[in-house]
Order: sequence, then structure tokens, then C-alpha cells
Amino acid sequence: MRRVGWVFYSHWSFQAEHSHTGLAPTAPDDSDLWMCGPDSNRDPKIIRTCNGSSWTGAGFHSDPTSAQTAFDNAEQHFSSLPANTEALYANLRPIRLAAHIGLHCQD
Repeated sequence: MRRVGWVFYSHWSFQAEHSHTGLAPTAPDDSDLWMCGPDSNRDPKIIRTCNGSSWTGAGFHSDPTSAQTAFDNAEQHFSSLPANTEALYANLRPIRLAAHIGLHCQD
């Protein structure tokens, strides 16, 4: 089990859809774990297409200093992303985090 103290949350809304193979926001420095992907539609077999215009990233941090650094540098760190219509960044302090994370994309 991984100990999580802080979560640096990122959300972007883009003007066009992007593929998971074409857009890969990199982890902010000092993230213990980084997960990022689109809120994609499902194909007729109910498999996610992994293409989307709405993307979310979560950087898991064990200490508040690294999470705050990620938050403070977010605009600069993600400056290479395509033009977006919305960008939201937040630091979250989970009380309890219990999750099963699985991403199954069709290539």
C-alpha cells in the first residue's frame, strides 16, 4: 500500500480531441506517482477509446512541500500542452483514499 499525503490535481479542457498516444503530459517534479488521461467515450464494445477533449491528471505526493511546488509551477510545467479553453489546478489532502485504478485503451 502506498502512503499518500497530498494529491496535485490537474484538469484541462481542449478545443479538440487528443489521443492518449499523441498527448502525454509529464509528471511534475517530485511526484511519487503520476496518472493522467482523457475522459474518453466508449466504443460499441464498451472499451474506452482514450481520445478526449477533457483530460485529468493526478500527482501523488508524500509531503506537502512537493505538492505545493507542483501547484506553484503548473502553468510553466504544462506550457507545452496544446491551447486549452480551461485549466484547473488544485492541491487536495485526502482523508482516506481507496481506489482501484485501471485504464484499458484500445489502440
